[in-house]
Amino acid sequence: MGIPKVALEASTRLNGWEMSKLPDLEVYKHEVAFSGLLEQGSPLVSVELIECLAELFPDLRKNDISFGLVAAYLARVSENGEAVFPIQDRRTPLSHGRYIPVTVTLHPEESFGMFLCRALLSRTVANNNEDSNWEYGLSESVSVALSFGNQASPLSQTDVWLNCRDDGSVEWRHTNEISAEAVFNMSDRITALAQGIVDDLAVPVSQQPLMSERERNLILHEWNDTEIEYAYDGGLVAQMEQQAKDNPDQVALVYKDEEMTFGVFNARVNQLARVLRAKGVGRDKFVCLCLDRSFELVIALWATLKAGGAYVPLNTQDPVGRIAEIVEDCQPKVVLTQEHLLDQLEEVNAEVVTLPEYGEIDPEGDASDLGINIEADSLAYMIYTSGSTGKPKGVIVEHGAIYNRVVWMHEEYGLTSQDRILQKTPYTFDVSVWEFLWSFSVGSTLVVAEPDGHMAIGYLYHLIKDQKVTHLHFVPSVLRLFMMAPALDQLPIKKLFCSGEALGFDVVQQFYDKSNNIAEVHNLYGPTEAAVDVSYYHCPRNPERNYIPIGKPVSNTSLHILDELNQPVPIGVPGELYIGGVQLARGYWAREDLTEERFVENPVHGAPHKRLYKTGDLARYMPDGEIVYMGRNDFQVKINGVRIELGEIEAAIRSQSGVEDVVVVAEENAGNKVLTAYVVAEDPSENRGDELKAGVGEICPIFYIPKNLVFIENMPLTVPGKVDRKVLTSLPTL
Repeated sequence: MGIPKVALEASTRLNGWEMSKLPDLEVYKHEVAFSGLLEQGSPLVSVELIECLAELFPDLRKNDISFGLVAAYLARVSENGEAVFPIQDRRTPLSHGRYIPVTVTLHPEESFGMFLCRALLSRTVANNNEDSNWEYGLSESVSVALSFGNQASPLSQTDVWLNCRDDGSVEWRHTNEISAEAVFNMSDRITALAQGIVDDLAVPVSQQPLMSERERNLILHEWNDTEIEYAYDGGLVAQMEQQAKDNPDQVALVYKDEEMTFGVFNARVNQLARVLRAKGVGRDKFVCLCLDRSFELVIALWATLKAGGAYVPLNTQDPVGRIAEIVEDCQPKVVLTQEHLLDQLEEVNAEVVTLPEYGEIDPEGDASDLGINIEADSLAYMIYTSGSTGKPKGVIVEHGAIYNRVVWMHEEYGLTSQDRILQKTPYTFDVSVWEFLWSFSVGSTLVVAEPDGHMAIGYLYHLIKDQKVTHLHFVPSVLRLFMMAPALDQLPIKKLFCSGEALGFDVVQQFYDKSNNIAEVHNLYGPTEAAVDVSYYHCPRNPERNYIPIGKPVSNTSLHILDELNQPVPIGVPGELYIGGVQLARGYWAREDLTEERFVENPVHGAPHKRLYKTGDLARYMPDGEIVYMGRNDFQVKINGVRIELGEIEAAIRSQSGVEDVVVVAEENAGNKVLTAYVVAEDPSENRGDELKAGVGEICPIFYIPKNLVFIENMPLTVPGKVDRKVLTSLPTL
């Protein structure tokens, strides 16, 4: 059980042993110079509670019971259900302060009685182990150390020193790096665990409470108190129509220095929407879009929504076969495209409609609003994401979900009629959704970048400056490149939004150093399965911390961090992030098995929202309620903000002749992530490597092609038989 070490860096070494850290204490550390141990007056666990436990185990010494209680706590908050920590060596005089490592492992279904027996046995084995290098003592600092008896010597090389006294009470001292609040919280958690054991000894330790009622209420309810009523009243479509009625001459859309007003835009959207209705488009019916950025794209997207349908964006640069596969999977009523993209649809088995320039498909047609009631639970769009089995999966999102997201964003950040949003995110990625929708619903202007312009730094700089763009989005890795442009302080940016991958503290500070004085950076987080973003954080100009959280939940959203047994974790303890609320997708298109696997019933009694999305992301709470992203717990990665299932690339390589085995990993190269494929094949020649890369490009998007392809003799395996990814880079190549 637990969390991969690679994601946490949560251990230190004691003479060759991996010592566990206490993540719940780490988040309370002060950046101050070490000045020794500080005495604290009250015991960690009350003597009365230890007396109650002693009645359950009359044959054991009280400090053995308190040792087991502390060991159970350490295992519960560890990265993998196993705690390794130093205890005072009883083979030497107490005054010598010698410590040896002991390991305790928590089994999911065992009671405290069984765990206590094994913990005491582990301690005995450690004391009798001549190979534990105990004679060298501690050579470096550790998070926590335990000793026993009334005359024990405090350990100076630890953040927290705990001593199990003869009466079972646990005295403690800590460095000035750790706040007293941290240890008081630790006391509350161990007390909650002890009380749970007293109340029902048969409940497995892994399911016993680990938080006080105060902390549990704070995490589950106070920090998730986001409920607010947004009157739907026809949703975003109705809001856009109202803007067209109230401000018909306001510029709605800019592309290549040409403008389109709300009145003209709405009329052309209505005309195309009627064409789509005539072709059977309606509630939960799909319209595929195979369009480059243009007037036509924005009109087609909104026309699909107005017709009551759901749009499905197709990557115009995908292989012909992949496009045909997606179209076959979703069975659209129609595919909308442009003349120059018809070759990309040659294998598509669906009706294809070519849109004229500027999207005016029926100049003489009825341009009035359709009067269709777009219900909140009808589908708005489907975006295909990478699938671990090699087949892309479609995420279907309802109008009510994206309506909540856009309305929250407007309430939080606001737009005026003078503001301008830049639409540059490829429309196959969900960030593009709010770019397309926000400005139209509130009467602002959308500036659309040219195709492929989103990666041209010089072009973007001049577009932002010339078109007076005030609100825009950057994936952090692209923002890093963008900051190479000169004179960023000349740009009229008000709000810069970042999402798609972890946002570095250094990137934010560099932007603030180079930008104008009013620009703000906001870090957003969310998967495609939850209507774009579910948490937000305003990055301050003069921060007190040197990291960027993903923040707190948006309106009508709850965020839960659970361990592998679906129990909420305390502040500071890593776990998997789950999302609840109105923004959750309906699920995966025609993939009931995967929907049931990822969209689960809320396992936490009394927690808000009955249905949760299991993100696969690791996170932890900070003491102020901000959430920090800590990486993935699987092999999905993001490169330049693009979500990639490594299994899909592996499937594409494995399908080619002569390939025996393959593993694809994302490796760091000069601060950037690159894909590397390690391949076991009959022909390890350079030409064959180029052929395998080309084969990936025929099946998958171009950005799935590994930058490096390395041939190895055999795939390295761990003892359980899994691929040992950590040693791949050290293997000899062929």
